[in-house]
Amino acid sequence: MSGTSVTSSPQQLPVLPKDLVSIDTLEYLGFDEETAEFIWADRIKELVRAHATKPDGNLSTAFMSQVVEHVYDFGHVSNTCDDNLRLWHQCLNHCGLDRQTKAAIMDPVFKKIRLTQTCLHWVRNTIELRFKALQDLRAADAAASVPLKRGQADKSASKDAVPRPSQPEETAMSEAILRASESPLDTTVTLYKGVDRASVRHLFDDRRDLSRISALATFPPGNARGSSSAYYLYVDRDIAEQQACYIRRRSSLTPVVLVQVRIQKSALEAAYEGPQRQELYWPSEDWKRLAFYCRGNRPVPPDLVKYMEARLSIVTAVAKADRAFTRNMNRLDQITADMVLKNKHGKDAIQYCFRRHDADYFLTQHAELKMLPFTEDEFQEWCVDAREEELKDIPELPCRVVSGGFNVEGAMENADEHDGLVI
Repeated sequence: MSGTSVTSSPQQLPVLPKDLVSIDTLEYLGFDEETAEFIWADRIKELVRAHATKPDGNLSTAFMSQVVEHVYDFGHVSNTCDDNLRLWHQCLNHCGLDRQTKAAIMDPVFKKIRLTQTCLHWVRNTIELRFKALQDLRAADAAASVPLKRGQADKSASKDAVPRPSQPEETAMSEAILRASESPLDTTVTLYKGVDRASVRHLFDDRRDLSRISALATFPPGNARGSSSAYYLYVDRDIAEQQACYIRRRSSLTPVVLVQVRIQKSALEAAYEGPQRQELYWPSEDWKRLAFYCRGNRPVPPDLVKYMEARLSIVTAVAKADRAFTRNMNRLDQITADMVLKNKHGKDAIQYCFRRHDADYFLTQHAELKMLPFTEDEFQEWCVDAREEELKDIPELPCRVVSGGFNVEGAMENADEHDGLVI
């Protein structure tokens, strides 16, 4: 059944644009030809002309800023996080994305992760990933073309450019790693996060010692954001695998890794005790209330503040974007079970949230971290297995097949049931 995967054969690598700021780059980012030409004429052409007369060194930053502005200007009216394919395609069409990019964002294998954010979030994230990958490739090529002095390594290039893919001993899906994850030690907690490799390139120093743990931090949702970020890590490995593979699915030049964080339970218990550690699980009333107020960006009642101020929160993960808790939601009874993120076994996914103000030190001192890259073969195999799992409960699905795979690009816009499969 491997032929049923959208990515069951190696993805065709995009044609790289010659100039970083160009119409070709706009098409590489995922816009269709008509939209790329419109953005260029409407926003970029004058920007390039102004830069030519007064260079300031920030042309690429200004370029991406204008691209993102276009996305929000044209997509904000139809932005959605609902479980409704037509609404998603309407938003993607308003943004002017090409078929391949729309198919990547809407790949049904990644529906679970996709629905945790809005359509515009994923559009912006996709084009930013692709632009960063392009910058890294150009930097690596430039570094490779500069002859080095004998006996001198180009340290700056090795730090800033994402290296070419290699075959490390430990990878995300290597047998030893999987075997260890299936038999965890009773004395440890193992947590995971799927990320693009460039975002954590400074996690370790040249000696492979943990250096900049803050690379793993993100801002919390809703009005818990405040001014500081936090570490959000999953107990469920399969959720982190989806995170990583969804990045790779949308940006074929972006290397991805599974970050594995292992912590001794005794260290956790010693560092986080009493009110410093809070646990909150579905279907408790407090979980529903916190989701309603915090994710809905509403004033939080005093009795719930303890969860927001805890240095470590262990909670049932939320399956919906913040927008789902603000738009057309005004009652607590609208918080339902479909707002709970599930792992591959159908169990509630669990997330650890470490607050930044002291977690930097704690994780640096007590966490054993590994960056486990997804190889190309592992990514392809993961997608095949995920597709088979998705289709196992849909007997004799009459799909239009092209060259051993689904005709996703042509089918997605007419999709109704089964998340985009032609029926």
